[in-house]
Amino acid sequence: MVSKLCQWDGIRKHILLVLLKTSPVCLIVDLDVRRNRNREALNALRRDAEMSDEDQEQLDKEICDIRKRLKVKVNRLNELQGKPELKGFNLSPLSRDEMKAINQVLKR
Repeated sequence: MVSKLCQWDGIRKHILLVLLKTSPVCLIVDLDVRRNRNREALNALRRDAEMSDEDQEQLDKEICDIRKRLKVKVNRLNELQGKPELKGFNLSPLSRDEMKAINQVLKR
């Protein structure tokens, strides 16, 4: 009976040692898997952000082109109707850089 208890103690110690040694390894593997998933998610977000920026630029260009064509059409329509050209209709919006410069001057 005593020898069986000694065997179980030895087995229990061995199991505890294995658990202690593998537990950090399992934790490292688990954390590494989580880190890789986070990295993949961040890369996907960056790609989406880049695509959004490209889409936004494309939309800005299309809107600008449509506005230019609209101005020409309105001027042509006014000309056909014998009306004078609209004043201030050919203005263009300030760019972001121009707006930043104006805001800096106004803050002083």
